[in-house]
Order: sequence, then structure tokens, then C-alpha cells
Amino acid sequence: MIYTRDYFQPSYKHNVNRNVSFYNFDDLLKGVYNFKIDFDVFLPSYGMNLQRGLVWTQNQKEQLILSMLRGIALSKFVIVQHRSKAGSEDYLLKVIDGKQRITTIFSFINNEFPIVIQGADVFYRDLHPYCQRDIIDPNECKCDIHYSYGDAPIKDDTLVQLFEQINFLATPQDVDHLTKIKKAKKIT
Repeated sequence: MIYTRDYFQPSYKHNVNRNVSFYNFDDLLKGVYNFKIDFDVFLPSYGMNLQRGLVWTQNQKEQLILSMLRGIALSKFVIVQHRSKAGSEDYLLKVIDGKQRITTIFSFINNEFPIVIQGADVFYRDLHPYCQRDIIDPNECKCDIHYSYGDAPIKDDTLVQLFEQINFLATPQDVDHLTKIKKAKKIT
């Protein structure tokens, strides 16, 4: 038997678009789209939110923004786009993976925190327009969009399955190892 890609892809009872370009962050903030964003996806059958609270440190936020400015592609976002009624143009975007990144980008665009460059605080408003564009409309920003409808919603178990596939496949970097790397970098 020859195993094709289809064999390895999870099968869902709903439609999915993979690796599509993500929405323009500035347009999302300004409400250009008829989208509401749900960062705290509640799972009634589990009695809890799927996502954790906002936990990123200032350093993590700065590193994300600096990565975007350096042209480093972000990890893929996973979104459920839910439309409650057929024909409606109003959507709810349920963020399954990407809450920390999206809220960080929104906060930076709103000048709520700076990045530090050569010891100076640099806010979004201080960036050249080309650099601002790299933040609001990154070319390398991709997402998987799972489609859910009022008459055929994606079930809680499927949302948990999506979350687990994304968040529990990787082994987190050991903190002691990262500390050693940072110290070694300073020595050399």
C-alpha cells in the first residue's frame, strides 16, 4: 500500500481551509470585517475555556514583534470561523491557537507597549510606515480556518482535538538549557 497525504490528514465533519493568508490585523482592530473575535472559547460540555489567560511576559511580546520586523514567519494560527445563520455576513472568529500572539500584535499596534531597540523604547507609532505594514499585514502570516455554522456547529470535542493537536505535539524547551545558551552567547 502507498500512503498518500490524505491518509495522514485528520478527517473532520466540517470544512477546513489550510495555510490561507491571515487577515490584516489593523483591519481586524478597526472593525473593517464583520467579525467578532473570541479569545476565550468556552466549552459548555467541559465547563471551561479552551484558552488560558494572557500569560506572555514583556520579553515574549517584544520578541514576537521583533520577529515580525525581521521577516520571520509566525507559527500558523488556528481559527474557527462561525456563522450563526445562513446568508449572514456576521462571523465569530474563535481563536483556537494564537491568542497570545494576536493580542500582543493588537496591543503593539495600539501603542500599549514598546519594544526596546539599543536601549530606547520604540512604540508602533515610532516605526517607519514600511515597518508598520510588516506588523499590520505580514505576508508570511498563515492560518487554518475551520468553518462552523449555526445548523452544523463544530462540537466541543472537536475543538479540544484541534487544540491538543497543536499544543501537545511539541516538547517545550528546557528552561535550564535556554539559560545555558544565553550565558554561552554572552561569553563568546
